[in-house]
Amino acid sequence: MFDLDLDSIDGIRVYGRDDLADAMLTATAIQGTRHDGDRGHYMFAMPPDSEFGNGAGAFTACGEVRGKNGVIIAAPTPHPDAETKGGTYRQIRVGQVGPLPEVLRECLTEAAGQNDPLTDAELEAFLDAPPGGCGRENCRHNVSGPADWFDAQVDGNASRHEKMTAALPWAFSEAMAGCYPAREAFGTLHSTYAARFDAGAEHERVAQLGDEYMRMAKWAAAQADPDRAHRNDELLTDAELEAFWSARPELERLRTFARARCVGPWSTLGAVLARVIATIPPEVVLPPTIGSEASLNLFVALVARSGFGKNTSEAAAEDFVASETFVFVATPSSGEGILKQYACVTKPKNQEPQQINLRNAVMFTGRRG
Repeated sequence: MFDLDLDSIDGIRVYGRDDLADAMLTATAIQGTRHDGDRGHYMFAMPPDSEFGNGAGAFTACGEVRGKNGVIIAAPTPHPDAETKGGTYRQIRVGQVGPLPEVLRECLTEAAGQNDPLTDAELEAFLDAPPGGCGRENCRHNVSGPADWFDAQVDGNASRHEKMTAALPWAFSEAMAGCYPAREAFGTLHSTYAARFDAGAEHERVAQLGDEYMRMAKWAAAQADPDRAHRNDELLTDAELEAFWSARPELERLRTFARARCVGPWSTLGAVLARVIATIPPEVVLPPTIGSEASLNLFVALVARSGFGKNTSEAAAEDFVASETFVFVATPSSGEGILKQYACVTKPKNQEPQQINLRNAVMFTGRRG
């Protein structure tokens, strides 16, 4: 059973996995877990020659998997998030469970390569291992990093279980590297996870948290890798980011404007730069530092899930840029379409073909999702 945690199955396509989305749509038995949308349980028959556990492999970003010894809750059981998130169990498609598509089978095969969860004794030994210190000067990692990330994801209506299975390996990897004690990571994330459940409305669910969290911790400790701890250290610190935005009044104004419009400052900055460069005349060029002169061009990629503000950042950038120069915006569907935004060829009757120059600058936008 594949448990889709996205509101729309097209969200899988945002990750460039049309094959996974198409395979999910072939399910002949589907149980929805929301009143609306595609969230739910997509069921397939276990191949007779294989046994798969509950690892999701490449499907992890989209949801969870329940295989051997896995359990799902079915209608008419009340959904624990019925009042807060519109949760419900409802049959969307009923029929004989169909065979598992090969592309989904590959996800499960990939997940099978993960390490088995630790035993109780092995987990205790892992948590009690003395932190040796990561040896990096000014190491900025602390357990609030994965804890704050988890809270932010759940604030955005993400699955609590799914995001904790991502936060725990992250924290345990940093603990293994010596950034902070593993016991501290275990306790902090346990408190963070438990705080996300309403003790009154979800009494039975809260009672299960201890065992559930222990299972996640045993699995996460087995997947922990100290080499992951510092792989993103080249990213800018908060102080460095603040220094960038405060370096120029224009940048400070742009950040304030973006926040006022509830869009991302970085995505808005990219869209602003693309729009500004389209106002620069073609005779303004880069100097011939290497080779010859070069025209001014800029490529910006705004990457996010559908509905996470790419288009709204572009719209805010249009309002932010104060220029009397008109910016022509186009969304071409082919390479020929790009050329035709600048010029076209006409062939008047009984005359030679003529090139008609249309414009010297174009801002192309290729929005997807």
